[in-house]
Amino acid sequence: MWKIALERKWFLFHIFTILSIALCLRLGLWQWVRRERTDAISGEQVISLQSSFYAVQWIFFAAAVGWFWYRFFRDEYLSRTGKLKKRDE
Repeated sequence: MWKIALERKWFLFHIFTILSIALCLRLGLWQWVRRERTDAISGEQVISLQSSFYAVQWIFFAAAVGWFWYRFFRDEYLSRTGKLKKRDE
């Protein structure tokens, strides 16, 4: 498994995945901080539900990137070892 993971193609894919997850989590944090604003009329702190949901959505995007990385790597490993079952059979 490590032999596949350290190939140039997969090494770049690992780096891209880590950077994508970090970016998604950073955008989620930014959106979470941005959700609190001061109302222009009353001067009270208001929490935007839309921004709150966007913050949670970025966390799901990060999880989806991790899941896709896992699936692509697992499928490559199983196809090289001959353990991947084909759908046509």
